[in-house]
Amino acid sequence: MVQSFQSPLKTGSLVRQIRYGNPGSFAGSLVPLREIPPERVGIRGEYDYYGLAHRVEDQFKAYLGTAAAQVQVKQRGGVVILSGQVSSWMILEMLVSLALTTTGAIEVEIDHLSMTEPNQSGYL
Repeated sequence: MVQSFQSPLKTGSLVRQIRYGNPGSFAGSLVPLREIPPERVGIRGEYDYYGLAHRVEDQFKAYLGTAAAQVQVKQRGGVVILSGQVSSWMILEMLVSLALTTTGAIEVEIDHLSMTEPNQSGYL
């Protein structure tokens, strides 16, 4: 038997988001998370929504100290986003390498990043 429903659509109204689904198709498919996704693990293993960004910042401070002080780290899921200022192309390459080797990172994006030393490598 087909179940009828009241449509939320009305003439002249603006609908931003509607999701339809068959209630029977969800039975038994909701499984609780048994472990924290790698991009959400904090510095001490706790759940942290921005855990990947915090762990990347921690790596930057441990390996590069003040050389990474002007770099801001954000994340979008498993994507690490770097912005700010670096002193050289070599420092930028180190930052990208450190970010990519951090558990949970799948990509690194560079957004609004400036370099204080002129680029002599021919890149960028």
